Amino acid sequence: MSLLRCFLLFLHIPWLASLAFGADTLSEDEVLALRDMAKTLGKHDWNFAVDPCSESYYWVTPETGLGNENPVTCDNCFPINGTNRICHVISIVLKEQNLQGTLPRDLFRLPYLQQFDVTRNYLSGPIPKEWGSTKLVNISLLGNRITGPIPTELGNISTLQSLVLEFNQLSGSLPKELGNLVQLQRLFLRSNNFTGKIPATFAKLTALRDFRIGDNQFSGRIPNIQNWTNLTRLVIQGSGLSGPIPSGISFLTQLGDLRISDLNGPDSTFPQLINVTMLRILILRSCNIYGTLPEYLGTMTIGVLDLSFNKLRGSIPSSYIGLIKADYIYLTGNFLSGSVPNWTQVSGAIDLSYNNFSIGNLDQECQSGGVNLFASSSPANDSGTVSCLRRHANCPTTYNSLHINCGGKQVRTANGDTYAADTDSGGPARFKMGGENWAYSNTGHFMDNDRANYYTWSIQSWFATDFDELYTNARASPNSLTYYGFCLANGTYKVKLHFAEIMFDDDGTYNSLGRRIFDVYIQRKLELKDFNIVEEAGGVGKVITKNFTAVVTNNNLEIHFRWSGKGTTIIPFRSVYGPLISAISVESDENGNRNTSAGAQIGIVAAGVIIIILALAIIWGRDCRKQKSSLARELKQLDLQTGFFSLRQIKAATNNFDITNKIGEGGFGPVYKGNMSDEIVSGRVNIIHSPTDQCIYLLDWAHLLKEKGNLMELVDERILGSDFNGEEAMVMIKVALLCTNATATLRPTMSSVVSMLEGSIAVPDLDADSSEVLDEKNLEAIRLYHQLMKENKESEIQEQLASTDGAWSASSSPAEDLYPLHLDSANWDKRNKTITATFSFP
Repeated sequence: MSLLRCFLLFLHIPWLASLAFGADTLSEDEVLALRDMAKTLGKHDWNFAVDPCSESYYWVTPETGLGNENPVTCDNCFPINGTNRICHVISIVLKEQNLQGTLPRDLFRLPYLQQFDVTRNYLSGPIPKEWGSTKLVNISLLGNRITGPIPTELGNISTLQSLVLEFNQLSGSLPKELGNLVQLQRLFLRSNNFTGKIPATFAKLTALRDFRIGDNQFSGRIPNIQNWTNLTRLVIQGSGLSGPIPSGISFLTQLGDLRISDLNGPDSTFPQLINVTMLRILILRSCNIYGTLPEYLGTMTIGVLDLSFNKLRGSIPSSYIGLIKADYIYLTGNFLSGSVPNWTQVSGAIDLSYNNFSIGNLDQECQSGGVNLFASSSPANDSGTVSCLRRHANCPTTYNSLHINCGGKQVRTANGDTYAADTDSGGPARFKMGGENWAYSNTGHFMDNDRANYYTWSIQSWFATDFDELYTNARASPNSLTYYGFCLANGTYKVKLHFAEIMFDDDGTYNSLGRRIFDVYIQRKLELKDFNIVEEAGGVGKVITKNFTAVVTNNNLEIHFRWSGKGTTIIPFRSVYGPLISAISVESDENGNRNTSAGAQIGIVAAGVIIIILALAIIWGRDCRKQKSSLARELKQLDLQTGFFSLRQIKAATNNFDITNKIGEGGFGPVYKGNMSDEIVSGRVNIIHSPTDQCIYLLDWAHLLKEKGNLMELVDERILGSDFNGEEAMVMIKVALLCTNATATLRPTMSSVVSMLEGSIAVPDLDADSSEVLDEKNLEAIRLYHQLMKENKESEIQEQLASTDGAWSASSSPAEDLYPLHLDSANWDKRNKTITATFSFP
């Protein structure tokens, strides 16, 4: 017998033996299907010389505890003779295989397949729509490079109970057909590029127990979730959705893990959770929540409580002594006041930084046991030195620079700068003095991690050996990290932030698929939004330096890094997310600062500021009077019924600045709306009035024209011609009528206005408004008036209207002069002319 034949016989010995003594074998059709799937997936180590249902080494990888799995499981066996059975594949699990193919379309060729799990690989391409004809129970594509939208056909898999698509590159809106998956218990969609609103059909997913949709670009509000009464875990972090948190959340009494963060939208009160007594993890971070802390939280057995970066006020309720056994409590970044309870000293990690607590002892340390009190008292929110640093920050001398090697040892660079060591191990509620004039504060712990927390990180061995020493270490934070410099000379500084991503790999495997996204604030001003080190630097392990200018006016500089719920959280392993900073460099940009005492600098700066303010005030006042006088004269000539509003008028329009009329706040203060009586400005005369104070408004005319079906009379005749588009003009007129509706709730939003003008949505019909005040004779009078205005013939006006009985007058510049089509000198000369006409109405 030839050597080759002997070798082939040797390979088939296990399979022949299984047939001889009775065994389970896979059907021939499914063997062929597995062969084709292996090619598509890029799976090269399945040995088809051994039966896939034999549970041999080739088809079942022993449990190693490292996360990688390789089992193909068979079941649903049927006897074919006295000793053998034909079986079918029911499960394929290929975890952490770094497969680099695409998803196979022909899973339907395995008619008994219930589970398909390719977690943490390097697969690409779309989700095949052909999967919609399968009877899958569990689909997991976590941690790959899958792109495109979710096929609507997945809504046909009536048996589906778990759909895990998180940490991919999927896009588009969620198909409403997913609402048909009434058996679905787990839906994980985090860290993709989904857009649009959550479909209303999702209300039918009443079997859901775990729902995660963070780190996406959704729009609209959080959907109605009151029907999800079986839900035990809800994660909506950095999703793009707007608040408030729906009141229906009070019906989810089975919730044990609730995480909502970084909501858009208006302020709202604390959600009603008094009936959700099973909560163990409660995170409502940066959700625009105002009001006081609810008393009932102190009666719950909560292990993690994070209410940081909201607008909560008042004191910590006495009932919160019931949280003394909590592992982590974060109340950072609120307006909490009163005294700090004594029980906090014997609890777990508690962060009270950035609040308004009353600290009786001026020598109070910023770290007291497990409590972070950095910037926790009232003076911290003004421009002075943080209260708990006062005894460290007497500033006998001032500094003109600051250099920190974040997370690493002291380093002296080639240009002679010495970067101070920053080797503290960190912690969840941690403040640490780092040197003579700087400190850092960290808030948060890395969630869902059984390993140690990673507050500092060192470069891995695969990086280049000549890697700059300044970037071989870094400090990380799962939530909020602040570096605080004090005793700095006042003036302008150049701030350089040094970044390099050293926690991800760049090896073409799932380890390189992580995305780190965070925000950067300097002097409490947002400088970088959704900053991604890898994208900015051009790859993993690449260096990027971001430069800023900061003004120090109170000897203090604050650099704040904050996670906003975006980016991956479990790649290359759990708890890799949040801010990461390698080094900080701060250099004075003013030579005059270098040898000046703090007192002298304050005096110089103050005197200079006062002089500048006085000079600017004088110049501004003079120019303002000139401009106001000139503008007033011009407006008076135009007689447009517009001009300056007095404080009394504004107070009346806003109901004395009633809080219900506040619509936002900008750099110059609050803005109010007002209603003037008149894993309106128009190119035409806006009001025609009489000596008896009767008036006809342009808007009334427009409404009457609409009722008569003659809206096109509003169009300036000079633009009528071959290029005139009547449909577009009609759309603009109808949108204008909608926007001027007297009922505020019936006016369209600006996004709807844009969509209507672009033709994306139809313009709805407008109900009759105030046009009943005009009759046909008034309509004819207005037509005549505007016709005469256009002709601009004063003598003709007086001649035609001299015989009228009642006197009506209108004073205005003609419409053609207000907005000329050609702005030549003649147009501007005519703009200064006014005409007076008398009308009579029976």
